[in-house]
Amino acid sequence: FPTRRSSDLYYQSLLLNNKIDYLILGNHFNQHCIHSCYYGKPNLSKRELYSYCNDVEKAIETNLFSYIAHPDLFMIGYTHFDDDVKTVCQRICMKAKEYDIPLEINGGGIKRGLFSYDGEMLYQYPNARFWEIASEVGNKVVIGLDAHNPDDFNDVLYDQLKTFAGELDLNLVDHFELKKGK
Repeated sequence: FPTRRSSDLYYQSLLLNNKIDYLILGNHFNQHCIHSCYYGKPNLSKRELYSYCNDVEKAIETNLFSYIAHPDLFMIGYTHFDDDVKTVCQRICMKAKEYDIPLEINGGGIKRGLFSYDGEMLYQYPNARFWEIASEVGNKVVIGLDAHNPDDFNDVLYDQLKTFAGELDLNLVDHFELKKGK
């Protein structure tokens, strides 16, 4: 049994003492080099790609997070759907399925527009290649608007995300379990 980090214990205490209702995992940075390793940066290395995956898996295993925000964020900086990306996508989806934690299709990437991935025009996130795997695995999925101000709440973006989910036959859920840790 791995040793629990102090951050895990802190988050656990917030949940158990009803200081917060739930936690969302939005993995943006490597815990050891937050100033230099943004997981959404251009030209993400294979080492950083697998570091992202390992961090997400470890976070899921804490059972502290009620859903995973933009699990495909790394696709901003890793623009080829090679075997390594496919492996990472499968590992994240399988771990989330094992722990019954929904994945979030996030509107932040749609706001950025379409980009070329191996000659195909796709959103960086939500990236259709990632979500095809999530559909195959049967992950639960929630919609997130990535709202940073009140103007970000709008029906147009919500409808785009819902259409995206429908086109990929994703298992959209309206409710999810509020996780409280181990």
